[in-house]
Amino acid sequence: SYSGPEDVTPQTITNDVIELLQGLQPPKPILVGLSIGGLFAAQAHLSGINCEALVFINTLRKPGVRLDWINKAMVAAATIGGSQLVMEMNLPHLVNPDFVEAAWPNAQFENYTPGNPEDGLYQLLAQSPQADWNVMYEDITAPVLSITGVHDHVFRREDDVAQLASRIANHKEIQMNNAGHLVPMERPEEFTSILLDYAQML
Repeated sequence: SYSGPEDVTPQTITNDVIELLQGLQPPKPILVGLSIGGLFAAQAHLSGINCEALVFINTLRKPGVRLDWINKAMVAAATIGGSQLVMEMNLPHLVNPDFVEAAWPNAQFENYTPGNPEDGLYQLLAQSPQADWNVMYEDITAPVLSITGVHDHVFRREDDVAQLASRIANHKEIQMNNAGHLVPMERPEEFTSILLDYAQML
């Protein structure tokens, strides 16, 4: 159903997840999603896709003015200065201090290029405010592992995570004190080990 970059809507992505799993029919799929990717995984599961488990990486967040503000501000920044401006504005608030230190030598803070409407990644960000974060967590029947990074000072709110997690019947949280929002990039080896260990426990 994908018709071009302008069709990178949240529903299109969820539909792609559903169609991919229906086509491949893996025996024991575990759906792993970072940030909004976890939302797509949850929506696919709630649409009837059976899975062995769900893994949310800094996914749990409450809808409302705060989230709408963040999402719209990021779209505005991307429209003006592309992903470079988005990351240079947000990186110190998103990731662990070591990651920020490593990224500092390559930061430019100039020569921004506006986001290209023909680019799929830009459209994913541009259309993210359409995502429905009112998830029926009570209806999730698969086990859920929630990985959160304490250095995510943009999306992670500890009380919100706890309240949303309490609505999931089978939930386990791993809190990473050495990572932020981009766990797979910040701590790839530890992240991989967590996933493998969790899969073996199922």
